[in-house]
Amino acid sequence: MIAAIPFAAMCAAMTYLLNPKPTPVALDVMPVVSIDQSSTTVGVADSDLYGRSNAEIIDSLNDMKALGVNTIRVLIPWGDIQKVPPGSPLEVLAPPDWSKVDFIVQQAVNRNMAVLGVLSATPYWGGQNGTGCIGCPGVAPDPTKFAAFAGLAAARYAGKVAAYEVWNEPNYIKSWLPTPDPLAYTNVLKAVYTAIKGDPNNPNDGADPNALVVGGVLGSVAGFAGITYDTVDFVRKMYANGAKGYFDALSYHPYNFKTKFSDGTYSISKPWNKFSPLNQLLEIRQLMIANQDQALRIWASEFGLPTGGPNAVTEATQAAFIADFLDKWSSMSFTGPAFIYSLRDRLGAELTEQGSLGVFKYAADLNDWVMKAAAQVIKDFIDAHPADPTDPTDPPGPASPPNLVQQLTQALAALFHRVQATVQGVVGSVTGFVNAITQAVARIFNPGGAALRTVPAALQDEVTDATSSAATSAQSRAIAPDRSSPDSSPGTEKTGAEPSEVSIPAPESKTVDTDKAPTDDVKTVEATTDTSSDDPGDVVKVESREPVRTGLVARPTKLGSDRAVKPGKATSDDEKASTPTADTTEDSESSTESGPSDES
Repeated sequence: MIAAIPFAAMCAAMTYLLNPKPTPVALDVMPVVSIDQSSTTVGVADSDLYGRSNAEIIDSLNDMKALGVNTIRVLIPWGDIQKVPPGSPLEVLAPPDWSKVDFIVQQAVNRNMAVLGVLSATPYWGGQNGTGCIGCPGVAPDPTKFAAFAGLAAARYAGKVAAYEVWNEPNYIKSWLPTPDPLAYTNVLKAVYTAIKGDPNNPNDGADPNALVVGGVLGSVAGFAGITYDTVDFVRKMYANGAKGYFDALSYHPYNFKTKFSDGTYSISKPWNKFSPLNQLLEIRQLMIANQDQALRIWASEFGLPTGGPNAVTEATQAAFIADFLDKWSSMSFTGPAFIYSLRDRLGAELTEQGSLGVFKYAADLNDWVMKAAAQVIKDFIDAHPADPTDPTDPPGPASPPNLVQQLTQALAALFHRVQATVQGVVGSVTGFVNAITQAVARIFNPGGAALRTVPAALQDEVTDATSSAATSAQSRAIAPDRSSPDSSPGTEKTGAEPSEVSIPAPESKTVDTDKAPTDDVKTVEATTDTSSDDPGDVVKVESREPVRTGLVARPTKLGSDRAVKPGKATSDDEKASTPTADTTEDSESSTESGPSDES
């Protein structure tokens, strides 16, 4: 019997060799394509995809890929998907229809493109306080009803849509009826964030905690008679009403058809640039710093220029403005992805403002779509700014393929040692057993004799389970504003009819208090002014954890576009914004126009 013990141990060891522990079942899950949040990421915002045929969608995405574009912003229009109340008897006649968004998202995923979805467009039954009407996508949504829809969308597209924008240009009356209201918008933002990601204090109960939620989605406008709500004041009111913690990034539409983005510097000689897209951007950044959100980025989820309509520019000017915008935007340390609106002109509407924002035009003689000069600008910029695979702030990508030979060798060696230890342990146990019997027999015949020494079987496997987790920490820099020109334009895509033309008068020129910073909110941040730099990021250096994150905006007329943040080099744009400088350069033309706005 004793002799059988080693044999049994050997059998057990061989059984382990031939039947190792069960291997976990591998699930066929496609990893989500995250949005690279660096300022050199260029995407395309294309609300019109929603209204196109499947063949046109495929052609459009292929054109984007040919330019090097890997990020798109697309509509997820509530009012067109859930036309009637959920659970209503009317659902028999009009069931929820996700088919168009399903197709667009899947085609993007098939091409390894990251998707930013714009949640917008109120159905007749979904307005605040029971308001709403058929064909009124811009009615302010009921927070609870809209959040329920957002949760359904996030669950449906988990692993496919990387980020969601909450509404589109809520500071413009056409997108937020009856009048823009930052408190009401903040309540909607908080409800949607909680539905998608879970409560900030319990982030695991959301529909897709890994998705990014992008708030704001604001047009660049000055406040005017309840029609538009000043962009910076809107963000200020958002923070005052508890928006902090309920977004992973803010987004902004810095449209300006008259002045280049980089020419929007605010100075004593250019007081009108107080309301320029550039200066508003810098003031928003100051508010974020004052509210300890310096780790978050600002995305430009729409930017473009029309080559038709009353504000038409030439194709050469369109290209020059987009090139200037991409260069300036990417030079700032706190900015995120930039989305150009849009890919193609609208057939039959090429002579209108909303129909001519594309970077492709239709050539009837060729019966095909051809690039405008702006498309080449986008391609050249992307080619000159390839994604950095070694960037330490990037989220980890797929692991390198394992060395199977090395793994097999290591596994066999470990198994051999385990078997050896098992056998030695059994032998030791048998030896101890024999010694114990011998000692007992000896005591019977020699009670006073010394006990025989036993051989301990003290062989153990030492198992080390090492688990490491690293939090990426980057040095974000604060900024002191830099003012730009008053040509503000609420560029937004909306579902439904074209936005009404609203002419907003340029603000009156007034004396600028050169002793006062653009925003008093920044006084909570210790800042060191460095007049030698141009990026607001140099004003304050803050050690902070970069966000993991993510939102979208839509345009007028039809329902229907991560790498972790790279800490960029600080410039002094914020600094300039905080103190207007005497600028003797030539004044830039100022005007306030309404940007593209098709989504509501």
